[in-house]
Amino acid sequence: MEFYMESFKKQIKNCLQDEPPFCTAACPFQFDIISFISKIQRGGFNTAYRSYLNAVGFPGIVSQLCDEPCKNVCPRRITDKAVDLKLLEKAAINYARNLKPNNYNLPPKNKRIAVIGAGISGLGCALRLASKKYQVTVFEKTDRIGGHLWSLLPPEVFLTDIQQQFCYEKYELCLNTEIKSLDN
Repeated sequence: MEFYMESFKKQIKNCLQDEPPFCTAACPFQFDIISFISKIQRGGFNTAYRSYLNAVGFPGIVSQLCDEPCKNVCPRRITDKAVDLKLLEKAAINYARNLKPNNYNLPPKNKRIAVIGAGISGLGCALRLASKKYQVTVFEKTDRIGGHLWSLLPPEVFLTDIQQQFCYEKYELCLNTEIKSLDN
């Protein structure tokens, strides 16, 4: 009987061997939540913040808007209460000593990329491409960046985060420019 029990335990241990934890799989950013929590537990708020920043791009915005899909799959919700990741995200932001984004000394690329829309998705795309030193131009049909964020958050929250994350990156912004065709 003991042999079967050991064999069963070994199968359980290996059944999810290369699968991400449920919380990470549920996260739209595929954020490594287990590693993040471990860093917070050790008091490593700077490294926790860096992990969060690298995953989400705009940590101040995401920490405000996250609807925590990880809570729905958290195994702890069955025993007591799911992990409140939103509080941990805010703690990483509040207690990290350096909130500036990473600044890599990469050579500029000779390719130009157009991003249509200066909402959070367009700016997130522009940020990733600009950090890889592509020449990025963002076209926005309205007279301001942020898209739907204006109806979701106070502007000082999201505009500050956007400005902070782009502090080392260059991109061209064309407001009041609607793109109706790729020929434009």
